[in-house]
Amino acid sequence: MAKYILRVEAVNIYDLIKDTQNLSTIRGAGLMILDAAGKIKNVPDNNKKIKIKNFKTISTGASIGMFSFEADDEDKAEDFRNKVAEFLSNDSNLMHATFVVDIQPILNAESFMKDYEKVIAKNRWRQFQQLTVVLPEKNSSNDTKICALDKLRRGTCEETIQGEKKSISTSVSKRFKYGKGQKQKFYENQLKKLNVKLEDKDGKKQKFTTDFKSLSSNLKRGNLHHKIAVIYLDGNKFGTIRNRCCQTPGALTDFDGTLKKYQRGFLKALVKDRMLNDSGYITDDKKLRIETLLWGGDEMMWVVPAWKGWSVLGAFYESSKGWKFRGEHLTHAAGLVFCHHNAPIHRVTSLCRDLADKVKANKDRPAENEFQYVVMESFDHIGQDIEKFRLTQVPFSYQYTLDGNKMGEIADTIRKFIKEFPRNQVYNAIRAAIEDTQNNTLTEQDAFNKRLEEVLGTSHNHYVDNRFSNNNIFGQDPRGWWLHLAELWDYIPQEVREL
Repeated sequence: MAKYILRVEAVNIYDLIKDTQNLSTIRGAGLMILDAAGKIKNVPDNNKKIKIKNFKTISTGASIGMFSFEADDEDKAEDFRNKVAEFLSNDSNLMHATFVVDIQPILNAESFMKDYEKVIAKNRWRQFQQLTVVLPEKNSSNDTKICALDKLRRGTCEETIQGEKKSISTSVSKRFKYGKGQKQKFYENQLKKLNVKLEDKDGKKQKFTTDFKSLSSNLKRGNLHHKIAVIYLDGNKFGTIRNRCCQTPGALTDFDGTLKKYQRGFLKALVKDRMLNDSGYITDDKKLRIETLLWGGDEMMWVVPAWKGWSVLGAFYESSKGWKFRGEHLTHAAGLVFCHHNAPIHRVTSLCRDLADKVKANKDRPAENEFQYVVMESFDHIGQDIEKFRLTQVPFSYQYTLDGNKMGEIADTIRKFIKEFPRNQVYNAIRAAIEDTQNNTLTEQDAFNKRLEEVLGTSHNHYVDNRFSNNNIFGQDPRGWWLHLAELWDYIPQEVREL
């Protein structure tokens, strides 16, 4: 019998995830795709006529599943490929996503990586040949309602959404129901694999908020009431590490298992150990304030209250700084956006990805745990270039990329600074920086230092210089120190225990 790779990938996934702004629908699309690999594992068991043997999972991610199996010949292997594709197109939930399914013979143990690249190439070729969306059923009626959520397909189902009955399409309905039902189960299922029960202090199943409004509602938080933090994490050079260290199916399975173990371990530390013991994460009706928008592979995305965004990202970097696979450090670039809870979520998540890409863009530096952040007090469309947008705020560049391993140190510095320095002086310093950039006769830094002494006084200037320059947490340009201080003033918890 010959051995084969079967690779299944959900493609064009943003056409499925980004076609509505409804949170349950977005969540449902992501979780449906995440759960697809688990369903595929059952295809051979549910169809005894399939003539294959030793069907095994090699690795699974957020949208990809790779398996191995044995078949007598290529015709029988292709029959199995067809069965898997047929299953995906007939499943009541997965039929609304687009998948590519391909097989590749494994010639021998030494050829695995070449065979792995070949099956990926086959997936890409198949993707180019098929439609990017699943076409809805044909409509022959003139009075059909339009889907209230995607504004494109025809409304064929009625669902109660935020207390109002709405006509929505079959595709949206399936995702909406799946997302609503799986919200509470996602964390439970992930932690169950660590033999951890997710229960509140009363021994009941822990529940979670289901919308951004309740997630971010807390009048005691002042101007952070109804503000959220969106956190996106992307592994640095995971593909390179995978190719270098995983020359066999077993090694790839090991990499997949190691990464999942790390991720679930952090989820347990975050949800069970941290959130359940901190009232800042818990609503008045005892629900936890967190939403997972992306999970699996080398990408993760969470939404938490704005007053916890810095803490959650800092906790991840603290937890993950020891992550390794066969001697290779597993590091992450991140994007962090603080914004209002009703900001258009797809534009916010795209901005998070752009920020992480900016971190990765410096090819001269080794991959590190680093991040960039943006505070959007009112979410204006910033266009395609985040750098140009930043220059509309202040007319000079400064160090935007920060060290994720120093988030606690940054928070400690800012927290002490806030207790000792008036906020209006911070804005005076920034105005000085902007004015001297626009009208400088000296070098930019000399002009700023001279003006800063005029605005704050010599003692204040030296105090600030010593506070920030000793640990180089915000770079070498003093103008950037003040801008980071002003941006993060409200978002750094004032109590150490909240970090």
